[in-house]
Amino acid sequence: MIQANKNGYFYVLDRETGKPLRAQPFAYLNWSKGLSQDFRPIVNPDANYDLGPRVVYPSEQGAHSWPPMSYSPATGLAYVPTIEMPNMLMDLKKRPEAQVRDIDEAFGITYIFPEKGLSYESVESLYGPVPRFSMSTPDGKRPMVRSMLKAIDPTTGHVFWQHATSQDYFVIDGGALSTGGGLVFAGREDGKFVVYDAGNGHVLKEFDTGSAIMAAPMTYEIDGRQYVAVLCGHGGTKWEFTATAAMNYINEGRVLTFALDGAADVPKPELRHEEPYREPPERSGTPEQIAAGKALFSQWCARCHSLGVPAMSPDLSRLGDGIASFDTFNTIVRGGAFLPRGMPRFDDAISEQDAIKLHDFFIDQAWEQYRRQEESHSATQP
Repeated sequence: MIQANKNGYFYVLDRETGKPLRAQPFAYLNWSKGLSQDFRPIVNPDANYDLGPRVVYPSEQGAHSWPPMSYSPATGLAYVPTIEMPNMLMDLKKRPEAQVRDIDEAFGITYIFPEKGLSYESVESLYGPVPRFSMSTPDGKRPMVRSMLKAIDPTTGHVFWQHATSQDYFVIDGGALSTGGGLVFAGREDGKFVVYDAGNGHVLKEFDTGSAIMAAPMTYEIDGRQYVAVLCGHGGTKWEFTATAAMNYINEGRVLTFALDGAADVPKPELRHEEPYREPPERSGTPEQIAAGKALFSQWCARCHSLGVPAMSPDLSRLGDGIASFDTFNTIVRGGAFLPRGMPRFDDAISEQDAIKLHDFFIDQAWEQYRRQEESHSATQP
């Protein structure tokens, strides 16, 4: 029995006794210095975030997350969707200078992904001083944030071939399907559905679907004709559409099915069209109120909402689009006016004074996005 574990180790177990036969890293990791003779991890004390913020590989998403791996008896290789990315872990209960307290009271641990464009100024205004990330691994041999599809030989742990599927941003690409015909099918969040040679990893075919692909393909046969189908659409724990096909196309849930004599081009969803930012209402909050609103946003809102980028939930920097008045905003946030749309009420956690601070922060963010839009527009004018 084989498993590419979230912890970064690839395990081979005796399927009858459960006894480990082999284990070794298949992705960069620093939380462990190796394994003991009985295959127990030797924890690296340098990665102990109990002593302060630490950069820990792999991230809490794991080196291999939920998208399924595949094994081909024909090639003897396992095909593993891999995430090579760290996170910064810190215990907020031990940081008196932090402006935000994690709402998971049982843990109080927060994590930060080192994606491209990370603002240390913004992070440190909420959590206090943090170490800086390098955009490559400490050995300098590979980018620090990327997703991969890896073909691994379970008998040796050797990575036989690999392909980078994303870089600089956290994405969860789709699972892998290996077939008796010597092929591997795997989708990507950038919308590509790729067919690989299972033996050498050469890309044989690539379809641009216009849809983020997180699921694993499956195959079936009807009347001697083989089909490959895959579920499309971005979802899960990362609500922003950054680095996915949903940045450019409507995030439409759909199933795509392929056959050898199928159409050459995949029909795409409609192109995404974002309305320009309208001029926001006048700022009224003080810098202190806006800073407090930012902390409240990070604690209560940021798990579902974005600022300035398309996402599965509304972009709260677009406050001028129908909810500019505080009374309307308060009715939604504390009164539950949008409960039928899936937006819970927060009157048990957010006071009216807190709601005012949140409102001030969102107006400030609306002005920031409006300013960027106008500067970009001016720069393109002759």
